[in-house]
Amino acid sequence: MTEIIKYESKDGNIYEVDGKRYHELTKEPAVGDTVLIVNAWGGGDDYEEGEVHSLVVIKNLDPSDVCAVMFVDREGGDNYLRLDEFVIVKPIEETTEQVDELEESEIAKLVREDIIFLDEKVNELAGAKPLPNITINIANINVIDIESAKLIVESFTKGRE
Repeated sequence: MTEIIKYESKDGNIYEVDGKRYHELTKEPAVGDTVLIVNAWGGGDDYEEGEVHSLVVIKNLDPSDVCAVMFVDREGGDNYLRLDEFVIVKPIEETTEQVDELEESEIAKLVREDIIFLDEKVNELAGAKPLPNITINIANINVIDIESAKLIVESFTKGRE
């Protein structure tokens, strides 16, 4: 069986199969769509997980129908899939020109956004425990939380007026 690696990002799921990457599209299947088989039902007849095919017929969108969509399998025959056996994908073209066109600040921004997204996911999984209060003592002024920091700033501001 071919290994399928799934990456979750804020822009949607990315699948990697045999060194090729595909971006998952969230739409209803249509003739001509490229699909990645991710859950071959009963092992599949003349197809397996990790294969990429184009849809040639859409019979219906009933999730229980074992013949919902048709494609041409690796043996050249007509074959059918259930809707839960595949995801609709678009190949990701990897060229160095795309990276060269992006400035470092844009790349850094994208990395930061993905870090924030992943951090949110980790917090969701960990139960998102609140951060403990931090105590700061500067010249006998104690800052315990946001409210005490606001009061201290207000007292300094009033003293300058």
